Amino acid sequence: MILCFACIDITYPSIIIGMNDNHNDKSIWETRPPEDLRRYGALEGDLRTDVLVIGGGMAGYLTAYRLAATGRKVTLVEGYRLFSGTTAKSTAKITYHQGEVYPTLVKNYGSEVAAMYYAAQCDGMRGYYELVKRHCIDCDWQMLDSYVYSRREEQTEKLLDAMLKAGIACRSEKLEYGGSAVSAVKAENQFSFDPLRFLRALPVNFDIYENTRV
Repeated sequence: MILCFACIDITYPSIIIGMNDNHNDKSIWETRPPEDLRRYGALEGDLRTDVLVIGGGMAGYLTAYRLAATGRKVTLVEGYRLFSGTTAKSTAKITYHQGEVYPTLVKNYGSEVAAMYYAAQCDGMRGYYELVKRHCIDCDWQMLDSYVYSRREEQTEKLLDAMLKAGIACRSEKLEYGGSAVSAVKAENQFSFDPLRFLRALPVNFDIYENTRV
């Protein structure tokens, strides 16, 4: 969890202007002027490496970055182009406030496991923040409040109860949405950013091959 900073929300919002297998449709992040359009060639032949990371999205790229920082020789291969899949289509929220995950965890595993999951998400959020500060990355980093809402009040009550049982700071609020009041659970001090600008600004300390299937 901490290694990959796996707390980014990867739901698909209305900002996406369509998606298909031809990679022709672009998200809001892909239409912004990039700071770096580095491209990498395909792997030709065999190679030796300490660690092979398959997949050049957020999780794979950060895994490769952190493993390389320990002194290992790391190679990352991506079947198409870096950051062209789920990462490029992300809502780009860095948050522990993730839909109904806590009621599910409390129901299936208990509040202690839900609290452990929450702690891991907080570690991941701090990991993103530390990288942004360390490398002075201009990626529209913002601190924002997060709301999970429903027209069914019993759903938000269930979410609030599960989060409180896990020791998570949150509270219930009423919001206006679509001309009517909805019940919401609010979590403060969450983050959003431009994921592509963030990733492109990280130092490259490992080998990368695009258009390489494994």
